[in-house]
Amino acid sequence: MKKVMFLFVLALGVMFNSCSKDDDSDNGSLIGKWELTSASVDGKEQEDIRFGCSKKSYVRFTDKEMTWFMIVGENCDAENFVAEYIIKADMITFEGEAKYLKYSVSGNKLKLTFPNFDGGGHQVFNYKKVN
Repeated sequence: MKKVMFLFVLALGVMFNSCSKDDDSDNGSLIGKWELTSASVDGKEQEDIRFGCSKKSYVRFTDKEMTWFMIVGENCDAENFVAEYIIKADMITFEGEAKYLKYSVSGNKLKLTFPNFDGGGHQVFNYKKVN
């Protein structure tokens, strides 16, 4: 799991460069703070998410920016990434990057799906809205 989280954080670091938001998108349901509840890689649930340091991780959306705060590793190291985003249908993209993530919101639940970045596996992160 440490390797997967490291690869995930590394992929986010590459993705979050200078970006801009698409003014025509309607992402009101995304706005707010979402706490991580579970994660899976290639369909296999990552148990340490629910019980380890990672359970303090969250993602926050404003009308312009996405902030990703992740606690990873045995030492509970904090990683923070901020990027402006663009919504196109059910995809969140980052200008100037070929990478994207798929999202869905249902009530107070958010699901972020990462395709196979650099052969690292299909990753799904589930969140619940806290405000």
